Amino acid sequence: MKKILLVLLLALVSAVVFAGGASEDGGYHGVTDNGFVPTLSDVKGTLTRKLYYNPAELTENKLVVEVPNASVSVFNFAKALSNKTVAEAVSRFTHLKFSKKDLMAVLTGLVNNVGTGYNDLVTLDIGLGVAVDNWAISLDAQGQIKAMPKFADGTENIDYLSGLSLTSSGFVPMMDAALSFGYGFRLFEKEEDFLDLGFAVRVADKVYVEQLTAAEIVNDFKIDEKEARSGLAFPFDVGAVYGMLDGKLLFSATVQNLNGYYYMHKYRNVNEAIVFKNGFGGYIMYTPWKLGTEVEYTPQWKFFNPVFSFRIEDINGYFANDISKPVNELFRHVTAKVNVDIIKQIGLSAAFKNGYPEIGADVDLWGNTIELKYGFREEGYNLKNGYSYGSKPVDAFTVRVKLGYDTN
Repeated sequence: MKKILLVLLLALVSAVVFAGGASEDGGYHGVTDNGFVPTLSDVKGTLTRKLYYNPAELTENKLVVEVPNASVSVFNFAKALSNKTVAEAVSRFTHLKFSKKDLMAVLTGLVNNVGTGYNDLVTLDIGLGVAVDNWAISLDAQGQIKAMPKFADGTENIDYLSGLSLTSSGFVPMMDAALSFGYGFRLFEKEEDFLDLGFAVRVADKVYVEQLTAAEIVNDFKIDEKEARSGLAFPFDVGAVYGMLDGKLLFSATVQNLNGYYYMHKYRNVNEAIVFKNGFGGYIMYTPWKLGTEVEYTPQWKFFNPVFSFRIEDINGYFANDISKPVNELFRHVTAKVNVDIIKQIGLSAAFKNGYPEIGADVDLWGNTIELKYGFREEGYNLKNGYSYGSKPVDAFTVRVKLGYDTN
């Protein structure tokens, strides 16, 4: 059985790993180019990571139940806190003395915080999953509000003449959902080393509302009257983990988002887009596959138990870009991280993630986890060459909660 699965994995990867793809998503490149990746996918030990980052980690899972896991990220966080109007409105919210005016004040403040160009306002993830032995299944959803340069009226061409102001920004509400299945198995195991392989397949749905302007948002625009787009994709991931020194040293490799083609249609409103009713103007939207590697070392010292990891992400994307500053651009693809358990239930983390610092703290009680993180990410975007490191760092505050039961 394992040999058959291995042959199938190799055949699938060889068939599509070098395949390119054209996208017909108009001017929305930069907000729709990536496949669905929940924010919990970078948290070690979660089913979301195993199903969306490296399915080889599903090997020998025993019993894991996550109902639910959830994550909220607020971007431009420091700037939002310094906005007096937003702070006053939030204070009234906490005392249950808020009005529609306060809600619009918060929304307007967040929109003003975004600045110009590409950016994120807020991301919300929620999901549930179950793993038994080597198998896992999960249902995940993510809502986002993204910002991008505004289109010229009646087109999907960026309006370069509108100047750098709030009115030159457009906003795109987006929702992703996916049902994922994964399987991991141990190909061989010797006295001190082993090799695990795994794969995950999913049905992914992407829905987004066509670009809104700041004026539409602030003037209480009805979002369900705006045209929307949605479509399905059937991507899959494969991964491998090679362990040495009784599992203290791990080398992993993953290929993510293979077959990342969304079969999209346009719809008169978001309600029809969600149920795929009365679609028109069909097209294909391609989201690129990614190759990544990671090294992890857990020394297992007696009184101090750190975990060191070093990851290189989207290796093929790095070499595919027209790189004018190769060293700077490399930072965007590298993550170096250390996790330290103060005691068994409390941990701290520090990372140099995609070129920027990130710190975090978590509390874990029998598989139930609360985690706080604060860091920066790159939101710069060059329309010719893609994302450019160092052009627009944005801070983000994330709260993650994972409830359930874990026998590992």
